[in-house]
Amino acid sequence: MIAQTRDGRLPDVAPDHGALPAPRRFRRGADTGKATGLVDTGTSHPRQPSTHSIPGGRNRMKVGLLIAGLVLAVGLTLVGGLLHGAMSGRWGAERAGLAAGEELEQLPAELNDWTQRDRMELDESAASMLQCYGQTARTYFDPTTGQSVQMTLIVGPTGPTSEHTAEVCMPSREYKQMGARLKAVLGGHEFWYVDFKRNDLSGTRVRVYWAWSTGGPWEAPVPGLRPGGARLRYAGEPYLYKIQVSCILPAGVTGASDTKVPDPASRFLRDSLPAIQPHLLKTSS
Repeated sequence: MIAQTRDGRLPDVAPDHGALPAPRRFRRGADTGKATGLVDTGTSHPRQPSTHSIPGGRNRMKVGLLIAGLVLAVGLTLVGGLLHGAMSGRWGAERAGLAAGEELEQLPAELNDWTQRDRMELDESAASMLQCYGQTARTYFDPTTGQSVQMTLIVGPTGPTSEHTAEVCMPSREYKQMGARLKAVLGGHEFWYVDFKRNDLSGTRVRVYWAWSTGGPWEAPVPGLRPGGARLRYAGEPYLYKIQVSCILPAGVTGASDTKVPDPASRFLRDSLPAIQPHLLKTSS
């Protein structure tokens, strides 16, 4: 029973109980989304947004990083393709290289005191690897001394041509390298040279000289992609020449650093280069 005031009105508050309690709220069990019983939440305030959701800004950052990575990958691919094209002779260099190769065929059989004795061809595997625009391989001998040398002169794309050194090709022909490569200056041109020994009972020792040229002086940069290396140095050229001259070492030569007795290959290069240079076509650069 509810008490009334003297004038018959209901009181504003219930006596002995204070203010009427607010209605209580109930929700389903929080541990699962199923009906596991009602849980008394009391007189809690309206539900606040969850703090466990992933902010939209974080998603946008991830998308931005993904796009940046894709752009970088595409850029690196394009730069690599352009560099490889320049090194391998694409981008219009083949026509100029073929013209340079045709000129090598005009190299005379007589090079000062040296006379051509034989003409050879590069084996198919070497020709395929080097992608030559032109090549000539010959044996020359000096009638006065009876000494002979083998000369190979090629022109091709800068990439494979700059990678082909005596250290790469000679061991495959059953020769063992004897010491590190050394550098020599012959007639104002730079050359690498290194000694090899045949892996048989004869133990024949051979010396090999080589160098590269873009139609001017012969040069001997270090091989490979290292700073100042041949591959990077000639990457922008439409084609590249390489000369390699080998000879059997005389008995008096004790090693690669022994220059007291001139070897036939160094004599050949000094004598013949003035006659060879007019048949090299200079690149546009």
